[in-house]
Amino acid sequence: IEKSDEFTGAEIAEAIYSAKRMAFSMNEDKPEVTEAMILTALASGTLGALAFPAFLIWAIGIFAMMGLTMGNLNALAMENLGHIAGFASSLITAISTVASVLLAIPVGQAFNGTPIPLLGGVMVFSSLALILILQVGNRAQ
Repeated sequence: IEKSDEFTGAEIAEAIYSAKRMAFSMNEDKPEVTEAMILTALASGTLGALAFPAFLIWAIGIFAMMGLTMGNLNALAMENLGHIAGFASSLITAISTVASVLLAIPVGQAFNGTPIPLLGGVMVFSSLALILILQVGNRAQ
């Protein structure tokens, strides 16, 4: 595939569907292999002309997931604060904004013109978020 090739949306969707189908057939009981394979292909540059559309689809998925997740997490954080909900919402939003800026600075500084620092940052911070959620869940039980 040459970089000058142009692909339609249907061709891009077919390529992603084929990659997922191949990943599921290789390891049917662990579908998380699919995401790892797509991220590996994005980071290694083996997708050629499909690299940007694949990255765009991945980024849209990440941002959609964050939009749905953050609203629900903020609602859970304010569950016991109904009597001061406005103040609590402002405080939680301010703290999360400052924390996200502090976490994004190293990722932004690592930018080298490729999506690899962003992919690495999402991987690291998603893993940390999963560990924190599991720890809080264990503590609640």
